Amino acid sequence: MRRIFFFFLACIVLQSAGASDGVENFDKLLRDTRTWEADFVQTLKDERGRWVESAKGRVYLERPRRFRWDYQTPSPQAIVSDGAKLWVHDEALEQVVVRGLDEVLKDTPTLLLLHQGKVSEVFQLIDLGRRESLEWVELLPRAESASFERFALGFDAEQIRVMEMRDNFGYVTTLKFSDAERNRPIDDAIFRFSPPPGADVIEEK
Repeated sequence: MRRIFFFFLACIVLQSAGASDGVENFDKLLRDTRTWEADFVQTLKDERGRWVESAKGRVYLERPRRFRWDYQTPSPQAIVSDGAKLWVHDEALEQVVVRGLDEVLKDTPTLLLLHQGKVSEVFQLIDLGRRESLEWVELLPRAESASFERFALGFDAEQIRVMEMRDNFGYVTTLKFSDAERNRPIDDAIFRFSPPPGADVIEEK
């Protein structure tokens, strides 16, 4: 479940470019977003469309390098970037994994939080038109090493509402967002993390 947030963040923090109305509207939404938070429901289906698992939680973003992804169910897990380090806390395992954020960026080509270019440099952007009262854009990875086939976002003038990703094995992850707030100040404490007493801390190089 953890991996999906990388692909989502790649779109939130980059700036896009394109000629179609859908892509231009997507570009404007991103350019005008400084902070963003929302509840989410995440579902995973296999290549035959069968339900595999689901989760709920809340996400917080502050461009360009700070974010927090809190999974609340089925098992609590926090993924936190303070701008320098990435912390992954699994409560059930009583384990915290720590990595330098730049190392995560290096190992995850689609998570280009420091990239100052355009989304079109790493994705092919396609305007999918309107569906269910939302505009949709599809992002196809240019890198052959990408671990997903397609990535689509449904949005309106105010928020990103739905995200769909199909990986190279045919599994489809869907995220639906609600109670979203854009450009509201977020408490700095959200992006700070201290391992709880007794947790096994693993610092990966």
